[in-house]
Amino acid sequence: MKKLLMLLVFSLITTATSYAKKPVICGSNWPVWEVVHAMAELNQIDEFEYRYEKYETCVAAFQSGVRDMTFVTLYDFISMQRVKNNGVILAATDYSSGGDGVVLHGNSGSLNGKKLGLQSNSISLYFTHLFLKKQGLSLNDIQIINVSSDKVSEAFLKNKQLAGVVGWNPNLDEAIKGGGKLTATSADFPENIFDLVVVNRDAYKQNPELYLNFVKKYFNAVNDKAILAKMAALSQVPVKEFELWLSDAHIYQDAASSLAAFPRMKTVADEVQAFFKTPPKSLKGRIRKSFGDVSLNTEQLFDDSVLKKLK
Repeated sequence: MKKLLMLLVFSLITTATSYAKKPVICGSNWPVWEVVHAMAELNQIDEFEYRYEKYETCVAAFQSGVRDMTFVTLYDFISMQRVKNNGVILAATDYSSGGDGVVLHGNSGSLNGKKLGLQSNSISLYFTHLFLKKQGLSLNDIQIINVSSDKVSEAFLKNKQLAGVVGWNPNLDEAIKGGGKLTATSADFPENIFDLVVVNRDAYKQNPELYLNFVKKYFNAVNDKAILAKMAALSQVPVKEFELWLSDAHIYQDAASSLAAFPRMKTVADEVQAFFKTPPKSLKGRIRKSFGDVSLNTEQLFDDSVLKKLK
């Protein structure tokens, strides 16, 4: 009887192990990250379960621990880690160099006291901060109107009270076609909006080789013409057009160039933390809870060991 029970337990353990869930990657539609979407479609990352979801969904799912790895801006990573410090940065994929922008009505004049539409729980808030600072203004000098990132063009065209909108491509296209003036882009603020590969800290500790191999595959894929063709096909545009989309970012082509960005990213991480200390006056809703005097150890947010092994 005892032997039978032991065999049954062993069988259950073996079965559970064989059906263990794969780690889950969440990806969204920033053109650079379509690399991973293409890799999944071409069966290059079968050791993971890949989920293609809205950016906001990926951020929330990673923060809650439902996704093991995802792709986010440095700004959003800092924001989520202030609430739940469960992630670590493995690599930078790119920095925005034209992909984020401010579109204004031609007669806007000074923005002091004006309304700007933007998704306030996103990088658009920080980009607006950088833009206004260059104009000698601050977020306290404008009224922030929360608009979903995929609705910014619609808001620009329909809400005449808005002086303009802030967002990222291709969501700004219709606003520009409708007469909006692209007044500034992230190309005017290089190396401020970094995009990252981040992993759940516990998942990474359990199987670091798995994530090292993923990063290795990722940088191989960045330089693979077959991957580029698949990225364009998934986005339903010709390759030449998709390459134009990619030109809105400075893309890191290998582990060495990604690693070289870490010192600057750490500086930006500290600047973002300082930004989060005090919420802008007109900021409303739950996003205000992201602000406050929370201190993060910047060094603990970065793990450069993977890139050092691959460079």
